[in-house]
Amino acid sequence: MNIRISSAIRAALPAALLFLTLTGCAPYAWRQSALISSAKKGAASGDLASAIRLAVMYETGALVRKDPKRAAHWHLQAAEAGDPESQRVVALLYREGRGLEKSETSAARWMLAAARQGDLLAQREMGLFYKKGEGIRKDMKKALFWLRKASEGGEAEAQYALGAIYDEGLDGSRDPSRAYIWFALAALNGKGGALWRDHLRARDRIARELSPIEFVRAAHKVRTLWRNQRARKRNKEGA
Repeated sequence: MNIRISSAIRAALPAALLFLTLTGCAPYAWRQSALISSAKKGAASGDLASAIRLAVMYETGALVRKDPKRAAHWHLQAAEAGDPESQRVVALLYREGRGLEKSETSAARWMLAAARQGDLLAQREMGLFYKKGEGIRKDMKKALFWLRKASEGGEAEAQYALGAIYDEGLDGSRDPSRAYIWFALAALNGKGGALWRDHLRARDRIARELSPIEFVRAAHKVRTLWRNQRARKRNKEGA
């Protein structure tokens, strides 16, 4: 069974494990040695959740000494078991040469595996890989395909990147209306983020190029896409 561990749970694991161990609030089976032993035993037997737990422990130094190579080993085990977030993590480890030998080709292969499973961040990165020709042959058509997939899922940075492609005419012809649509959605979805002001500036700059009728049509499209994205998000959270 393919158990998926959310980003929030992954982020909380190190602190939770350390708290339980140091305070003694957990039963003996959850104390340090038992936690490590249990995770290793589960991971060795192919349990996905245990492999992810071990990877996070070695990556963050929670209960064990930090060890990038061991962290990468267990991330890879989880990735090979089919966990999309682990596949994306492994792709980043290969790209950065962290715990694994640096390889853009391997990074692209694992990122593609995660993207095909619907991981929005992987879809965004895959679009950028194809756009730049990073670890894979440059292909603007495939770059647009993956950036659209992530953008339709509400991923702000993918929307900004897609807007930039239409703004710069990298797909063959410049399209200010489409650029405005995706810049505007990036500004809505990325509100408060590190690049939010860039999204706003790009949206406002391109808006000045549109005629009144072009602006009205583009703004209507933004509202429709925004409502659809919010509806999909609510349905997904309620599933």
